[in-house]
Amino acid sequence: MDIKSVKLELMERLLLTESEELLEKIQSIFSDEKDFALSDVAKRELDLRKQRYLNKEGASYSWDEVKAKAQNSKK
Repeated sequence: MDIKSVKLELMERLLLTESEELLEKIQSIFSDEKDFALSDVAKRELDLRKQRYLNKEGASYSWDEVKAKAQNSKK
């Protein structure tokens, strides 16, 4: 389903709902979304990690490798 279809479906459901609880939850999601912000320090750290990743300076693992390491560490 494309993004426009999803939006239209959600708009229709919002218009038809009578649940105040559901509307409050949705309103809370939107409020939380715009209140979220990273600090400058966090942004710099993410930029640094991204650059290290792009330069292949750090290790990266597939999900299967991570899962295997986790399972082996329990033993």
